[in-house]
Amino acid sequence: MNKKSELVSTYFTSIYLTIIALLQGVAIVQLVPFLISYFTSDNTRITEIYTAPLFITLLIIFVVWHHYVNGILYLRWFPNIIDALIPFAVSIAEFFMIAFLENKGENSSMNMHAWMRTFTVFLFLGAIAYFAAAIRHDATLFSNIMDSDSAALHKKNIRRYYTRAGISMILQALFALFMLIIYQSWLLWFSLLFFILHIVISEILHIRYLQPTFVKGVSEFHE
Repeated sequence: MNKKSELVSTYFTSIYLTIIALLQGVAIVQLVPFLISYFTSDNTRITEIYTAPLFITLLIIFVVWHHYVNGILYLRWFPNIIDALIPFAVSIAEFFMIAFLENKGENSSMNMHAWMRTFTVFLFLGAIAYFAAAIRHDATLFSNIMDSDSAALHKKNIRRYYTRAGISMILQALFALFMLIIYQSWLLWFSLLFFILHIVISEILHIRYLQPTFVKGVSEFHE
């Protein structure tokens, strides 16, 4: 069992981190010129609706990177085709969102409707990624760093944490779909607020519940 655990832990820290670093690195390189051009323009006002998709896209890159890096430490399972489909699908959605910020953020050229459609797709993909993590996590693959009771408790916390995160993304996706149907782009400010709340609440739950039990289990195992 320890050999299986060591094998999977090596897979998570090498393969996943390499893939995510590459994809998110490409995304941020594509986005930065839009940010610079938009916010250095003389006629740009921070309160314009075109500011919201820029901030949301930037936060998405941050969240995807942050959550996958956390997943490398707190999650384990044996890989399959899903581990190729989800990261690339999420990243492709990011690339499309950045592409729809046309002409380096010139207000008249932003394809808001196309951006909103892709944002909705991204949110549904994000929900799938969270639910997949909750379902696929395998407590037995932590046998090299914690005992079975601690691993079982960690698995329970993982399922609760990622299920809640997935529900959050589903609710945001439904709101984005509603916003798209009635095509009221000013509602993007609420999407920005919801996404920030998602980040803050997720981090609070992680620090207060997920991390302490994980650290305790690892510490007691090595003692």
